[in-house]
This record gives sequence, structure tokens and C-alpha cells, in this order.
Amino acid sequence: MHRAENTDDPQRLAALLDALLTHPWLVARAEEYGLRLSRGCLHAGQPLPYGGVVAAVLGPVGMVTDSGGLDQKAYLLDRPCTTLRTEAEWVETIEGGWNVLVPDPVRTGCAATPRPCPPEPPSRTWGGRGSPDPAGRGRHPP
Repeated sequence: MHRAENTDDPQRLAALLDALLTHPWLVARAEEYGLRLSRGCLHAGQPLPYGGVVAAVLGPVGMVTDSGGLDQKAYLLDRPCTTLRTEAEWVETIEGGWNVLVPDPVRTGCAATPRPCPPEPPSRTWGGRGSPDPAGRGRHPP
């Protein structure tokens, strides 16, 4: 988690820390506000290299994030994702219910609610006709 809408309000950040961890920006903001990252069953870890991020997305049955990059990886790796934002850069992740936007998880209380995989696999059409496929499989046909 690192988006300003989630890290710039200390009360919102404190509430979100009950469900999520960790990005260098989040660590810096939590320290600035005097908030502990490790709490309950959560343990604050160090930032991961790319391969570690992919492994971290593959490990759980789903994920919660505010990152446009992680919601994309979850989608490509067939993991349901909850994104703590009002919008997603990768609108394809929203189709079929693979990514659910939750703009105010503190109010709705649903950020950490587990949900099953949607019944249909993610669409492999990405970014429209003729666009690069982020999984590295070339370009989609025009």
C-alpha cells in the first residue's frame, strides 16, 4: 500500500494497517505518524525483488492492495484481488470480478474479506486490439 489517498490521512492509514502491509512509502508514513506496522497476525517485511513479488502473489488465494502493478499481477496469475482505490489503471482486471474496487474499506469493513475466484477465468484480452500482452505473449490480433 502506497497511494496518497490511503497514506496521507493518519486515521485512515491506522485503520488500513489492521488489514495490510508493506511498501517503502507505507513504512515511511507509518513511522512519521508513530504507527506500528506489525500488529496482530501481520508482520512487516522488507520490500521484495520482482521475483519475490510474483511469488508473494502466487502464495495466497487472493490479495488486497492499492497498487496498479499488483492488481495486474494478481489478474494474470488468476488470483482475486481487492484494490483499495476508486479506480484501476488496468480496467481489464475489473471484468469478471477478478478485481474489486473498495474506495473506503474503513467505512465498509470489507477490505480483508476473503472471496472466492470468479467462476470464469480471466480474459486474456489486454488493453484492446493490437495492444501488447503484459504476460509477454506478443500482441493481440487487431
